[in-house]
Amino acid sequence: MSQGQFTRSTQSYEKYKANLNALFDGKKRLIIPDNDGTPIVAAPKRAVEKSNRRLSGTPLFSYEIFLEAIKRSVTPDEVTRTIDALLESGHQIPQDEDILSKALIHRDESVVVTMLNKLSELLSKQSSKNPRLLKTRLENLLLICSSPDIRGLVPALQSKLSF
Repeated sequence: MSQGQFTRSTQSYEKYKANLNALFDGKKRLIIPDNDGTPIVAAPKRAVEKSNRRLSGTPLFSYEIFLEAIKRSVTPDEVTRTIDALLESGHQIPQDEDILSKALIHRDESVVVTMLNKLSELLSKQSSKNPRLLKTRLENLLLICSSPDIRGLVPALQSKLSF
């Protein structure tokens, strides 16, 4: 690599890094195309709080973006952040077994109770797509949770699972 290419590469990287820092500092907005191609202006929560342009209750990111983020979340902290962001943006909890099942590791027990109720409704209408995984997640939930609400809902859900 010649000196000129190295300088351009370094300058491009520095510009990229500055733009990224501005985005996360709330000084710049990210534009993401929606399903129909219309741009959605997205910004970190701090930037949204500073701006009064967005109508209250208007979703900041599309529903599909949140669903994908939840599916890719691995740790309880990631799941908690993505589900909280979904709810704070005005979207509804999805009627998707995989997402509801994954949400059982949320840090807030009231959210877990909501997810258990949604799972119960869903399993009343259809059989589980992956009963072994759901059974394991419910057993893990019983091991780590002391909430009487959760301890009451889990056995009822386990009885709906069929292998």
